[in-house]
Amino acid sequence: MLGASLALFFIRVAPANTATQQWTMRTPPPECMALRARWEKGHAMRAGLAILGLAGLILSALAPTKETSGR
Repeated sequence: MLGASLALFFIRVAPANTATQQWTMRTPPPECMALRARWEKGHAMRAGLAILGLAGLILSALAPTKETSGR
């Protein structure tokens, strides 16, 4: 999940970051709202993947092992 989150950054968020570096406040491009929505959705998806990855790590750390199961 954490790897997918990183890949999603380079596929969806980084291109939007690069595009906004050429913008000026006086002349925003017509597609600025669509690009902003793509940027925001990319960050929301990354947050979801990061939460799932963290939950997986926590669950794997708390899972019983042969040493702790008493066998």
